[in-house]
Amino acid sequence: HGREPISGLTAGLDKRTILMKVEYQMINAEKNKARLTEMPHERLLDLAAIYRVVLSEDAERKISFEVTHSFCEAYKISEEELDYAARQNMETQGFRAQTMEEFLSGLIGVPKEMVEGGIPLYIIRNRYGNNGAAAMFCSRLFGILAGKLESDLCILPCSVDEIIAIPADWHDPAELRNSVGFINSSEVPESMVLSDNVYRYCRKSGRLMIE
Repeated sequence: HGREPISGLTAGLDKRTILMKVEYQMINAEKNKARLTEMPHERLLDLAAIYRVVLSEDAERKISFEVTHSFCEAYKISEEELDYAARQNMETQGFRAQTMEEFLSGLIGVPKEMVEGGIPLYIIRNRYGNNGAAAMFCSRLFGILAGKLESDLCILPCSVDEIIAIPADWHDPAELRNSVGFINSSEVPESMVLSDNVYRYCRKSGRLMIE
């Protein structure tokens, strides 16, 4: 997971393969200011989407590396090509939006009907349960959820691996920010923290903003 790919990992790569395997990874822009000077990225509010080439991925491990400017130069890849490929790959792979009941029933192995429901809450991850915060770039997913709930969404950044979406009108934004900040400082490893902010997806405009 170093900033430059480990020699040997890239031995069999060509431009086409790289573009087939590249995906977004969301990170906090301010905390990674120096790091971002070394790599192509796209800003989203207080976040930045960098690009990661995933060589192999399964439920147990993930072999990947971050894409730097020098790597792009070596393989003659433009930022436009990189971004287009990452967006296409994201759309193809998709994300899982599970209700808390579905998530807990899978975790403890009981029918979801047996898990007591409360506030509609969706945990969004990718298929292997990591890098799910890249869904911040997938407005189509938020649009579907907002339509289903007939509400704007509050998006809580749990970590770089997963985010939570809830109806925006159910909670006070200040309380949510306090909760996110507390969880980030006490439960999430520093390297996995995305942001202490809470985001709002506006159903009418289809835009994301800091709440």
